[in-house]
Amino acid sequence: MGRHVNISAGVKESWQNPKTREERLTRHGVEVYDGVVFVGKFTSTYQAFVALGLPINKHISFRGKLKKAGKLYFQKYTFKTFPL
Repeated sequence: MGRHVNISAGVKESWQNPKTREERLTRHGVEVYDGVVFVGKFTSTYQAFVALGLPINKHISFRGKLKKAGKLYFQKYTFKTFPL
């Protein structure tokens, strides 16, 4: 149990960093393109995966990578983030 207290304290402390706080609070939507053709704008990566028939079990790991990169490819689609 003591170990979890240390983790909680570390997480709590990390929220005090303004950059970390801003990154955690910023929400992103995605624009999706098939080549150069605009497919749609979605408020979440999950919604885009559902609408495009992509494998839902892949969206969480892809979302993390996409948020860091800003633009990534998945299968034939290009995903670009935008702040909500």
